[in-house]
Amino acid sequence: MKQFFVQFFTWWNGQTLGTRFHTWRYGTRVGQDEFGNTYYTGGNDSEGRTRRWVIFNGYSEATAIPPGWHGWMPRLEQLRVLTMWHGVAPALSAAMGYLPWSFVMSGEDLPLDVYKQWKRWCSFPHFLLDDPQMEGVRDTYAAVRTPMVVANSIDDPWSPPKSRDAIMTGYVCAPWMPVDIDPAARGIPRPIGHMGYFRESSRPLWDDVVEYFDEVRAG
Repeated sequence: MKQFFVQFFTWWNGQTLGTRFHTWRYGTRVGQDEFGNTYYTGGNDSEGRTRRWVIFNGYSEATAIPPGWHGWMPRLEQLRVLTMWHGVAPALSAAMGYLPWSFVMSGEDLPLDVYKQWKRWCSFPHFLLDDPQMEGVRDTYAAVRTPMVVANSIDDPWSPPKSRDAIMTGYVCAPWMPVDIDPAARGIPRPIGHMGYFRESSRPLWDDVVEYFDEVRAG
């Protein structure tokens, strides 16, 4: 009875009755992480896309999900990506022998070993730099001394500027300059996100790159 009232009145604690009903009617359990959070998929949203959700083992809080590269993402994107990593992707890759990325998110399909390696690196806050299996990787990064300009769009939910700064900690001997791109301020009519740097709408950024290299070549 206590659990009933907790679920009825507190949306932030585990699952509400509405979520329980939706899970019972539509949900397919696709995975569980080491914290006991359970990931589901099932049913469609108003645009026909498959719904994905997580039922927390306790309070509904994104920080209750194991930390990793997702920690740099906006909260809602964290949940979306973790549902993918721990639920949908393992089930699909086990069934199909590869990750049908073009079907579940965006981008190209990935071979199974590539998907597994990417998933592993995404479990670390500093990506492959924190992977104990990548022996010598920090030494490799530290050997780079070439100056760099490292640009990220501020509307990129997968690789926001904070994630750029995290991976750039490996370049301890190379001078680098961060550039945060605000699409609206640059007059770019469409969001850039994670994949939009080479769209026609992002042409002003290409002009910036050409201008930069012209200046470098001129000395």
